[in-house]
Amino acid sequence: MKKFVSVFLVVFVLITAFPVNHTVLAYESKYESYAELLKAINVFRGTNLGFELDREPTRLEGGVMFVRLLGGENEALARDYYHPFTDVPEWADPYVGYLYQYNLTKGISSTQYGSSLGMQAKSYMTFILRALGYDEAAGDFTWENALEYAFYLNLIDLDFYTELKGQFFLRDQVAKISYDALFFNLKKYEATLGEKLVSQGAISKVAANSIGIIDEYYMNNSDPISIYGLSVGNSFDDMIRTMGIPNDILQSRLGYNWYIYNFDYHNYVQFGIKDNKIISFYTTSRLLRTDKSVTIGSSKDEALAAYTSPVKFIEKKIEGDSTIYLYTPLQNDCETFILSDLNGYVTYYYDSYSENKIYAAYVIDKTFEESYKDIYLVPTENLITSMEKQTLFITNAVRSIDEKHALLWDEKASISATKHCIDMIDRNYFAHISPDGVTPFTRMKNEGINYSLAGENIAYGFYDAIASVHAWYNSKTGHRQNLLDNYDYLGVGVAFKGTSMYIAQNMWR
Repeated sequence: MKKFVSVFLVVFVLITAFPVNHTVLAYESKYESYAELLKAINVFRGTNLGFELDREPTRLEGGVMFVRLLGGENEALARDYYHPFTDVPEWADPYVGYLYQYNLTKGISSTQYGSSLGMQAKSYMTFILRALGYDEAAGDFTWENALEYAFYLNLIDLDFYTELKGQFFLRDQVAKISYDALFFNLKKYEATLGEKLVSQGAISKVAANSIGIIDEYYMNNSDPISIYGLSVGNSFDDMIRTMGIPNDILQSRLGYNWYIYNFDYHNYVQFGIKDNKIISFYTTSRLLRTDKSVTIGSSKDEALAAYTSPVKFIEKKIEGDSTIYLYTPLQNDCETFILSDLNGYVTYYYDSYSENKIYAAYVIDKTFEESYKDIYLVPTENLITSMEKQTLFITNAVRSIDEKHALLWDEKASISATKHCIDMIDRNYFAHISPDGVTPFTRMKNEGINYSLAGENIAYGFYDAIASVHAWYNSKTGHRQNLLDNYDYLGVGVAFKGTSMYIAQNMWR
């Protein structure tokens, strides 16, 4: 997915709609072949009456196509988001819910989506331009001049522009616009919309190859595990072309940088880059793809059935050291497997509160994994900042799994949490209440926080933010409830004692 995902946050323009009972008399389809090709990739499916190319599209049909061209159908169907509209048929609830979730539509009123109303050509072209990464808020185009802008981009030619400006806009033209867009490059990037949809798993490789979206090389180039079509070994340039500019760049504990993509916490991902290549990645997104048909939402039993067996230990040979170290991967509500190409390891994190379903995955290059000792930590200020920020980001990612709103960073809460971590180190204890009886709530009040609800999580002995948040998420002693409670703000504190990390979260509203 490209940087165009920022478009998700743009408020959908309320379009001028009109009743749709209009079928053009004696209309002969020009673009049925496009509809057939789109049907082959499961994008344009028609109705029980066939393609109905001779009638106007409805707002609902346009919205469904928009979700598919954004690559959001799998997420829409899996999550079935809430929406307030009473005129949406049950089968379309997930699609409209997706649009509503990402603020892509407000309907025609607080309770009406306008499902049966007609859609104009410039309204549908607005959808297409957004799917390609163009943004009204950035000044790229307006709803009123969407057709003119598409002509300016050479997305449509003069004849088709003239046709779209005519009296009627039909499902026939929807098929041609949608098909042509699949072969058009995304804004600022080399990949086409169709290639992006393949990389997301929204269109299968076989179907895409059958209509020419991808070639034989792409067809036969399969990674054992990937996110947005990216896997360990892809180049830094591949990542930027696919994902766009990262939201943040943070230091990892192992000497490489994490490139953070948190524009959408439902599809959170961070890539580790070393020597201009992807060395690792962590994600909570259901867009994760594997050659084992195991992904986010799969069960522990499915993972165990798909892979030979979990890794019991990893041999590590450190450069300049003749000793061979045996490292046992974390086994607390997670398991590590070797990938089918033998070039990497994947750790799946299970949700012990939800039938051990996989909710996150961490992938790392095999050679790199075997070349360092896991206790490697250099407690620099940059690393402390990185652990604090990652903890915020990953907390929000797991909150999104339970449909909780993202927490905002609060510096006062961070100061409170940091002071507590330092105090625990200085006075050699590990508890929420200090030896002299000071509670988390007193510490937060001392920093000037006036809360109506507050909480604290602490951890010790974990090597990074991923492991710490994972432990809290599966905790049986209240940490998970704190992660998911109805707070608004979060501050994180980190301090080191040697190579051991103390970490605390202070949350409040």
